[in-house]
Amino acid sequence: MNTPSLRSRLIKSLMLPILGGILLVGVASCFSTYHEASEIYDAEQVHFAKVLHTLAQQVEQGEVINIEGVKRNDAYEKYITFRVWKNGKLFLQSDNVQDFGPITQAEGFADRMIGETRWRFYVEHLGDVTVEVAEQNEVRLDLVRHILAGIFLPQLIIIPIIAIIIGFGISRGLAPVERLSQLVRSRHINELTPISMRGIPKELRPMGDATNDLMRRVDDAMRIEKNFTNYAAHEMRTPIAALKTQAQVILRTQEPQKQKELAGELLGTIDRTQRIIEQLLTYARVQHQEVALQPVALKSLLEDELRYAIPRSIEKNITVNTEHVRPVTARAQEELLRLAIANLLDNAIKYIPAGSTIDVALREDNDGIILSIQDNGPGITADDLPHIFDPFYRVTGNTASGAGLGLAIVKWACDLQHIRIIATPGLEGHGIRFALHFPSHEVSA
Repeated sequence: MNTPSLRSRLIKSLMLPILGGILLVGVASCFSTYHEASEIYDAEQVHFAKVLHTLAQQVEQGEVINIEGVKRNDAYEKYITFRVWKNGKLFLQSDNVQDFGPITQAEGFADRMIGETRWRFYVEHLGDVTVEVAEQNEVRLDLVRHILAGIFLPQLIIIPIIAIIIGFGISRGLAPVERLSQLVRSRHINELTPISMRGIPKELRPMGDATNDLMRRVDDAMRIEKNFTNYAAHEMRTPIAALKTQAQVILRTQEPQKQKELAGELLGTIDRTQRIIEQLLTYARVQHQEVALQPVALKSLLEDELRYAIPRSIEKNITVNTEHVRPVTARAQEELLRLAIANLLDNAIKYIPAGSTIDVALREDNDGIILSIQDNGPGITADDLPHIFDPFYRVTGNTASGAGLGLAIVKWACDLQHIRIIATPGLEGHGIRFALHFPSHEVSA
């Protein structure tokens, strides 16, 4: 199905009201012209009747006087038919009244059909004189036709001129749209810089701004996807190479005990690879996820995540302190919040040495609800601190396995829930503290 162009829509939307207006003016002109012509002709009939009445009073009655009518030589020349009665007898008449019949008794104006012709009669009784003045209705219609022809014939010429002028004006007005579309059309597939708004009319600026905003978002999405692909390929290359090497070593080893040890190392590498893959997939998923915030019991959720984290902390002889966890409720998205807390706990357990401590606190005060996770590990430098939430960023000197996505996932999850996360150095420069500040519309338990 062909969609009509904007130009044709505008021409139709402008021409149709114009044509409709001309039609309405024409109809109104027909009624108005006919009414005014009737008023003029009626006034002339009255005037002619008074003249005949005056003449009839001054002439002695005798034989009937017949007056030959004068044919009209001009469209506006009047041809009035009349009869004058005096003392009830016909006194004066024109030559075409044979079919008029007896004297008309009703006084004033009246329309009568005589044969196939419509006549307009005016009858006046004054004393012993009765005057009948009649005129064919076609005479009036001739005047109306001439007037309407004078009105409409120029308009029939003007309408095409108006259409041409409107079409030209619309084409000129749509030229900036064509230029804007040409700017977008001429762009290379990878050219996503903003379109210049110079010379763009203000009516088109919202479209241009929306296009630029779309290109910015597409550029961000493409950059994220490109970075994700590059880093994913880079991060997966090392564990896959390690898996291949360990498998080859196992195949060459003949001792069962040694094979068992190597198989255990292979399983560890597989676990680390699986963890990297899960983080990569989670990172890709949470970037464009839309969430609906619901009341969440934070203490219960935190205890669930600690239940999974404590066995790994016991393996490293790490103490998890939860003395300052209070029962509070806040608005959040449970799955994303679990993801953020799990990554923070995993990050703390992974990067602090054995025998360290992790303090988990959940409280509500004048600043709102705050969930904090702090460790007393080696901490990070001031140069690294502003970048710890960047995707694939690895802290200087960090040798632990991972894709560098854990904290980036935490930041994304918090941003989607409008939770403000702040990372600060621990006391006396030891460890690091992550504080989650929930939005102000939270609900206390």
